[in-house]
Amino acid sequence: MPLSFIRKGEEVVSAPGIVELRWKGDDPMFHRDSVDMFEKQKEGLDESHGKKDKKTGIQSYFRCLLCECDLTSIINLRSHCDGGPHQLKSCSVVVKYKQELKNDPSLNMKPDPESEDNDPQYDLYSVLEKQSKEICGLRYITEFIKNNGKPLYHCRLQNCKNEQGDAGYMSRHIFCLQHRAAWIQEDQNVSHCVNIDTVISYVNEHKEVI
Repeated sequence: MPLSFIRKGEEVVSAPGIVELRWKGDDPMFHRDSVDMFEKQKEGLDESHGKKDKKTGIQSYFRCLLCECDLTSIINLRSHCDGGPHQLKSCSVVVKYKQELKNDPSLNMKPDPESEDNDPQYDLYSVLEKQSKEICGLRYITEFIKNNGKPLYHCRLQNCKNEQGDAGYMSRHIFCLQHRAAWIQEDQNVSHCVNIDTVISYVNEHKEVI
């Protein structure tokens, strides 16, 4: 079941300009500037978002700018952002954002918000072993060791646009639609998987074993 809150630093939205946090109130004169969720999620959000404050009459909600719909809870936001139609629409926005960061590699190295230590044993394989999802394209992932001994990873599939980060970030990348579709097209030389259902079906049939 999706979580009803967002941990500090957790990435629910992968680029600016996708989802905004907005507010509305009973007072017709009420106004509060919206906030981009890409930045807001760094602070974390509690489960009160989406619930109307009975004292003030003010209620926060989420607006997906790509799908043009409102989401009234963090659970709904998570489900929406994990959905295939939204992911397909957001893919080009995320890729464009990644390209803008190319000249600053330090910004591309994204830490896993669930890992608060620098344990060298916190590697990609140990993270993947805890997952029950199908894996593909693992041989396209290169490991680099930082000075502190903690590994970082880079995906060299062309359509993955140089995604890189630590074990937690790269494990999420491996399970995303973009990586799976890139592996099917570039490694398997299959071009007929054009939507989320065919991509998932193909990966289920041709998954890798670690």
